Amino acid sequence: MPSVTRTVRDFSLYAALYLQAQGIRTQADNVQIISGAQQGIDIVAKALLNLRPGG
Repeated sequence: MPSVTRTVRDFSLYAALYLQAQGIRTQADNVQIISGAQQGIDIVAKALLNLRPGG
C-alpha cells in the first residue's frame, strides 16, 4: 500500500500535468493539495496577508 505522502505527491504531479496541458505554467511543487474549503480559505487569506507591505 503506498504511503499518503507518496499518493499526495503523485496527485500533485498529475494536477500539474493537467494544468500544463491547459496552458498554465506550473510544477508539482507549486500545487497545494488541501482537505476542504475552510483549509483553502485559510491558506489563501494567510498568503494575501503576507503580500501587504509590512506583512
